[in-house]
Amino acid sequence: TLYDHYFSSMLGPTWPNRLYQLCATTDLDITGFYPTGDEPKPVKLDLAIFDRLSDAGLTSAYYTWGEPMTGLFASKRYDDITYPYEKFLEDAEKGNLANVVFVDPDYTAHAEFNGTSNDFHPYGSIQVGQEFVAEVHDAMANSPQWDDSVFIMNFDESGGFYDHVPPPTVQDDTVLPGPGPFPDLKRLGFRVPAIAMGPFAPQRIETDGPYEHCSILKMIEWRWDLEPMTVRDRTAKNIAETLDFSQRRDPVTLPKFTAEPATVCTDHALG
Repeated sequence: TLYDHYFSSMLGPTWPNRLYQLCATTDLDITGFYPTGDEPKPVKLDLAIFDRLSDAGLTSAYYTWGEPMTGLFASKRYDDITYPYEKFLEDAEKGNLANVVFVDPDYTAHAEFNGTSNDFHPYGSIQVGQEFVAEVHDAMANSPQWDDSVFIMNFDESGGFYDHVPPPTVQDDTVLPGPGPFPDLKRLGFRVPAIAMGPFAPQRIETDGPYEHCSILKMIEWRWDLEPMTVRDRTAKNIAETLDFSQRRDPVTLPKFTAEPATVCTDHALG
């Protein structure tokens, strides 16, 4: 299922949008995202969807290539649910996936700057990104848990400067850390690609959204009757309303291909 009215949660960069995906709010009081040694972790938020799931006796997992969002929280309580990407492939094959899982592409600094990242980000090859998505899809499609799962692929932010569709307004209760200037958190960012895959994903949807990262949180909370974390996920549209539970669909067989070797496209990118 392809969504054409799925927006980033704010008109801003990667990390603040990713916090919306996990916490239904963001932390704009950040001085650096790569702490070293004993330097304090930058993200001071104290509630994420992992906590809601754990409190309800449910499980979660975060699979990463080496620089996970879970490692940025001041609290280290998410360390025990953070695993290398290879374990996702193993858990999917054995049917050991948690109730809710997040799977990151490789956006590590080394990969980003030598052209081997698979997150569709410059300098990386789009082919490598497609190969990664296909691998995750196939791991889910061949998993014993496929029949009871939905896999949503989304992008944290657009990386662009224009969209002809105006971002809609939303309710937001994020506390700003000072006078700013800060982005308008009561308006979504530009649209980003989003695709739902699974036995309940229809070929077309009957609702236009708008959907955003908190719409996925809304689905998780709806599925397991969890309390919302902020006004943002409480008022977000539930992306589960686009799924069709009246019939199960077999997984699609994706074409097999091998991405061309990655190369750095230019030494003069915009950054």
